[in-house]
Amino acid sequence: MLSKLFFPSAVIKFEVLHDACNTSDHDPILLQLDVAIARCNCIPQQFRSKPAWHHANESQIADYCNNLRFQFGNVSLSFSALLWHDVNCSTVGHMTDINKYVEDMSASCLSAASHTVLFTSNRQSGWIPGRSEYVDPFKKKSHFWHNLWVQCSRPRDGVISDIDA
Repeated sequence: MLSKLFFPSAVIKFEVLHDACNTSDHDPILLQLDVAIARCNCIPQQFRSKPAWHHANESQIADYCNNLRFQFGNVSLSFSALLWHDVNCSTVGHMTDINKYVEDMSASCLSAASHTVLFTSNRQSGWIPGRSEYVDPFKKKSHFWHNLWVQCSRPRDGVISDIDA
C-alpha cells in the first residue's frame, strides 16, 4: 500500500480497528503518517476573455485562417528539436525548444483570433442558460395578453380583465 522507497519514514503509527459497530467482514487499518504536502490555495474563478467562435461567420473564419498562416510563418523551431525522438531524453535544451515552440504556436493562434474574431465579454446580465427554451414561450404569451389588455384601454373588470392566460 505504501512504498518504503517513497515514504521510508512516513509511517508514525498504524493499528487495526476492531470495532463492534463495523458489520463488514473487513477491519480498517488506521495509519498516522508524516508526509510533507504542498498546499493549494484556491482562488475564485476569474473571467478570461476567449474567442467567441459560435458568433464567427465564414468570412471571419477565412480571415482567421489567412492570418494564422501568416503568424505561423513567423514561428521558428530549432532543427535539433525536430530530430528529437527520445521521450526519456533529459537534455534541457530539447525540452526548452519544444516548450518555446508550443508557446509560440499558441500565441499565434490567439493573436490571429484577436485580429479577426470577436471575443467574449464579462457582462453581468444578458444570456441566461435555458431561457430561450423555458422562459421565452411564456414571455411571448404574456406580451400577447398584455398588449390585448392595453388595446382594450386597460379594463379593471369585465371579460378582458377576467381572462386567465
